Amino acid sequence: MTDAERHEIMAVDPETDLPEAEVAPETVRSGLDSDDTIVRMHAAKVAAVLGRADAERVAPLADDLADALDDERNVVSFQSAIALACIAEEDVDRLEPAVPELVAMLSDEFADVRELSARALATVVQDRSDLFVDHVDGLIAAAGQEPENVLDPEAEPEAELDPETVQSPTQTVNKEKHVQQMLARETAANVLAETATHDPAAAEPHVPDLVDLLSDPNIGVATAAADVLGTVAEENPAAVADAVDPLRDLLDEDDENLVAVAVRALGFADDPAAVPELRELAADEDRSEDLRDLAAETADYLADR
Repeated sequence: MTDAERHEIMAVDPETDLPEAEVAPETVRSGLDSDDTIVRMHAAKVAAVLGRADAERVAPLADDLADALDDERNVVSFQSAIALACIAEEDVDRLEPAVPELVAMLSDEFADVRELSARALATVVQDRSDLFVDHVDGLIAAAGQEPENVLDPEAEPEAELDPETVQSPTQTVNKEKHVQQMLARETAANVLAETATHDPAAAEPHVPDLVDLLSDPNIGVATAAADVLGTVAEENPAAVADAVDPLRDLLDEDDENLVAVAVRALGFADDPAAVPELRELAADEDRSEDLRDLAAETADYLADR
């Protein structure tokens, strides 16, 4: 008799028995640790359904679910990530063992996995930015990863366009997956910004990568990169010397939040070379009063250096 035939977790039907059924954490844990792929997949599904119903019921399994993220079967890692995302909303400290793998999953080949990881990490970083200090490399890699089509538009036979979206089925799927990938990128960038606030030195060796992200077409990613550069500059202006010109280039951008963050970074970079552009921004009547005032104050500060 195989493990799949005799394991206790196999008697639990997550579609009909949960969330009312009493399922001991030990039973799920044993299933996640099974050598039988079918059992692990089933246990992970049970954990995900339990987590959605009541995160406290799977919280004791956080370490086991963290280990399951590295499972060779994507179904197991995906369902485990769902359960961990639920736990994060209740007790972020329990996710500490899962952080390395969740960061790696921000760059997973599957957009759904990236989005789940982003959801969990966005919750964790609010209270535990310290957990990411050793994972800056992974965060930068995820933030800079360009979105990709999951389906080949050229391989799709002619299909009727959806009258509401004027898109083919392939275009619709690719657009949805692009949104998930972009969410993961922005989350990685924002987690990086929070991490830099906790420990600016952790981001300092990555200034060249951050400069590259300033030109990213995703405004959220570019803004977070400028924010990190400002945080690094506040502690060590010399460290961002090569970022001053790219930051000055951002002053012409339309997005005022991005421009404001760039102005802040330039102020901390302590380079008077930015004064002419800042004066020009301060005089631009098409800009908001708050942004113009910030630019004027920053220009005055740098001019007096």
